[in-house]
Amino acid sequence: MSDSGTLGVRLGGITNFGCLLSSNISLNNVSFTNVSTKWQWRDGTGGAWTDIPGTETTGICGHAPTAAGDYRMAIDSSSGKSSSSIATVE
Repeated sequence: MSDSGTLGVRLGGITNFGCLLSSNISLNNVSFTNVSTKWQWRDGTGGAWTDIPGTETTGICGHAPTAAGDYRMAIDSSSGKSSSSIATVE
């Protein structure tokens, strides 16, 4: 999390708080094509994940949370679906 409260995205040794707009990303010799991401939130009690409106993009972007809870990035690509580690905001 940045000093301004934005959740960043770490790819290998790089942490990004802005956007890396690309539909083709390669990590650890694995290529991901047609990448689409969105941020999700839950209230911190282990409930269902809710998509955060306006966060879906082609590529990878940070997010500035507006409420306490758990956050993660949902990733969809031609290689399948995945999600980031969970960040908890208090």
